[in-house]
Amino acid sequence: MFNLLRCDNAVLSAQMTMVRVAANGCSELFVDLTFTQFSTLTATTHTIRRYRRDEMINGRCDCGAVSFEIEAVRETVTICHCGQCRRTSGHLWASTHAAYDKLKFTKDDGLQWYSSSDFAKRGFCKSCGSSLFDRMNDEEGIGIAAGCLDLPTNLQVGKHIFVKDKADYYEIADNAPQIDTY
Repeated sequence: MFNLLRCDNAVLSAQMTMVRVAANGCSELFVDLTFTQFSTLTATTHTIRRYRRDEMINGRCDCGAVSFEIEAVRETVTICHCGQCRRTSGHLWASTHAAYDKLKFTKDDGLQWYSSSDFAKRGFCKSCGSSLFDRMNDEEGIGIAAGCLDLPTNLQVGKHIFVKDKADYYEIADNAPQIDTY
């Protein structure tokens, strides 16, 4: 193993064709250089951002009737504890965010939209029931369920919302900001 690059809090090193990125407080990311070329790599003590020319972020429902790809998503996850999110997801709703016009469905046979309020809708698979998306009616972006993205996601919890409506059977165990409403 030898060092290729050292910057602030990160060390980039290589052994054979694998690159290992380690940063204080971050999980490790392994990338096979035979398939991927980096255009930029940024590492901080809180997050690792990957920007690669040749790879899309992929996601899907449990049965595969809905699958998609997207170039980039927000690197944080918002966790919603409201009653509606608990009912539609079965626990809480954990989502990242992206530009809707960058979302490309590779299969959408199972995609169904449900108007959950006067101002928002939710996308789910009508075959397996996976909760996949949430979207404000007039919004240019889309919320994407963090759990439907292929690993590694390199996402981190950014905040908890509607904490005042949180169910009584669990505690919030991370240090992310907790907001009573939205």
